[in-house]
Amino acid sequence: MVLSEHEADLLIWSSATERNMVVVTFDRDFRSIATRFPMGQGGPFKRRAGLISLSGMQEAVARRRVDDLMPEIEFAHERSVQRRLRFIFSITATSYTVVDNAALRPEP
Repeated sequence: MVLSEHEADLLIWSSATERNMVVVTFDRDFRSIATRFPMGQGGPFKRRAGLISLSGMQEAVARRRVDDLMPEIEFAHERSVQRRLRFIFSITATSYTVVDNAALRPEP
C-alpha cells in the first residue's frame, strides 16, 4: 500500500490520538492536521494527542533544544492534560511557544 503524504500524516495523527501520544515533527503542515479535529466529544478523535513542532534548525540542534526544554515541555503537557486542553508546543532555534485554547474555555 502506498500512502500520499497527507494520508500518512492522518494515519500518524490518528495513531497518536488513539494512544494519547505526542507527535514530534519538522512538518509545518502537521499543525493544521492537529488543530483540524475537535477534542473530546466522541468520534474517532475523542482522545487527545499532542504535538511538538520543530522549525528553523538542523536535527542535532533540535535534539539539544528538546533536551534543554524538557522541563518546560513536561510542565506544559501536564497542564494541558489537567485542563483538558490541546497540547501544541512549537520550538525554534531561539524561542518556544505553548499553544492552547485556554482563552476559549472558561476555567473549570
